[in-house]
Amino acid sequence: MKFSKLGIALITFLVVLSAAFVVVSPVHAASINDNGTLPAGETVDDDLIIGGENVQVDGTVNGMLIAAGQTVTINGTINGDVAAFGQNVVISDQAVITGNLFTGAQFVTVNGQIGGSIFTGGYQENLGNTATVGRNVYFGGYSFIGAKGSDIAIDLRAGAGEVNLQGNVGQNAVIDASDVALSGTIGRNAEVWLDGERTSSNNPTPLRVDANAVIGGKLIYTSPQQYDIAGKPAGGIVFNEAQPQQSSPSWGMDRFAEKTGIGVRVWRAVSSFITLMLVGLLAVGVFPKCFTATVDVAEKRTLASAGVGLLVLALAIPAFVLAAFVIVLVGLLLSLVSLGGLTFPIFGLGFSALGLAGAALIVVIAVVSKLITAYMIGDLIFRAFKANLTGFGAKALPLLVGVAIFVVMATLPLVGWLFSLLGIIIGTGTLWFWLFPGKSAAAQPSELTPAE
Repeated sequence: MKFSKLGIALITFLVVLSAAFVVVSPVHAASINDNGTLPAGETVDDDLIIGGENVQVDGTVNGMLIAAGQTVTINGTINGDVAAFGQNVVISDQAVITGNLFTGAQFVTVNGQIGGSIFTGGYQENLGNTATVGRNVYFGGYSFIGAKGSDIAIDLRAGAGEVNLQGNVGQNAVIDASDVALSGTIGRNAEVWLDGERTSSNNPTPLRVDANAVIGGKLIYTSPQQYDIAGKPAGGIVFNEAQPQQSSPSWGMDRFAEKTGIGVRVWRAVSSFITLMLVGLLAVGVFPKCFTATVDVAEKRTLASAGVGLLVLALAIPAFVLAAFVIVLVGLLLSLVSLGGLTFPIFGLGFSALGLAGAALIVVIAVVSKLITAYMIGDLIFRAFKANLTGFGAKALPLLVGVAIFVVMATLPLVGWLFSLLGIIIGTGTLWFWLFPGKSAAAQPSELTPAE
């Protein structure tokens, strides 16, 4: 089986992370830069993790780059994959990225060379007139612009509000949007789904194909109504009338999942990353002592936490069923004594409390447990590298790295669910030990690092 560079990178993550769960030794497997800059002329022969308010990479990285800041600008050469997160991510016309680009940002601008694919979740992505992409572009957000001169070697798959494609797509363009303008070149088919609900006042027709546009195959579009198409696709035009759906969203994750296939993994990964980062920043900023205490328990009693967490999850549903049965039984017994006067209060209070407990358990399983495991991963990695971090960065950088690794691993095909389950049971068991400590966790040797 031949693996892509993306597959190799993800498998490498899995191997490194699995080793971290067994033993953490002080080997330098990556470089960490918290001042936000890599000057021109400097070379990092390793993976690089870089953060700051404004991040600028002008040098060369022979490995994977993970960057986070309000603005992330890449001007140099990255011989590997790039994961960049911030309000603005800019890949300049001087930048060369030999691998894939993963971005989660409000605004993404690409003018450089991308050897692999681009995976973006954000408000707007703009491929400039010097941008070249060696494989595919996957986009989920509001606005996608492919300027004249931009080049995508294989496919464009976009779920958006507006798509304006003026550049070149080597094979297929698969688009689900409210407003689509095509004036560039598409090597094979253009498949377009229009919801017909939102159109700009400047562009009353939601699908516009310029007379000079080149489509090597068919234009297949699904819409509530048919439109006059100025362009002449080589394979002709196929119109499919959309059937109205009462509950179907006009655009977003559900439609994106339905129409773009694998691109939904990126969308879900970005959504999960943002959720965990927001909750994590709240935890380390507002409840730092409580949160770091749970992470400390996770590191010292990892295997025990996994066992207890599995037991808690296995018994959760039977426990809720038993609690509901007890509420009903108590309500019926009291109704006999009080002639029904206490039945509704008991049912109301009992089931309200049960519902609140259920909601709390869902939050713990869906978010908190994963966050604890993710932070533990980042903390162990920084300890292994013996990074000397101070201030808020000492908490934020392990959070960023841990959440990024956890989200990537949890989104892997076939094995992602297993890694996500492992994170849930470790985090859930950790919370159990933190709430009911029994023997002090501080007195226990760590299960992840060798005894001194």
